[in-house]
Amino acid sequence: MKPIHSLLTLIASLALADAQEKLPRETTLESTKAGAVKDFALLDHQGAFRQLYYFAKDPATKAIVLFVQGNGCPLVRKRVPELKRLRDAYGTNGVVFWMINAHTQDSRAEVAKEATEFGIDIPILCDETQLHK
Repeated sequence: MKPIHSLLTLIASLALADAQEKLPRETTLESTKAGAVKDFALLDHQGAFRQLYYFAKDPATKAIVLFVQGNGCPLVRKRVPELKRLRDAYGTNGVVFWMINAHTQDSRAEVAKEATEFGIDIPILCDETQLHK
């Protein structure tokens, strides 16, 4: 379990580093912490159905990593190679990697185009209708 903990710590560090670059100075780390995620289901950029509960109940799944994606975001594009490296290193150990796009301006077709253009082969879940806020 220690490698999984290290992986999650690294991913959280990468995400926090990117987030802190954009946070107002008065924002504290405490205010950026997220609570537990309830079950949700979305289609990915290729139209495949992805449901959190399905993967969470699988005993082979040790963790699910969600990485926020937005078309045209230079921070996301910069982190994709590292995320793919982590997926390749830990995916066989029960760590599932997904990206999630909740931007209403990014259609599924546009997300798929960006994924192809930048070699993103990690499923990108699209919340086009803002069902999950």
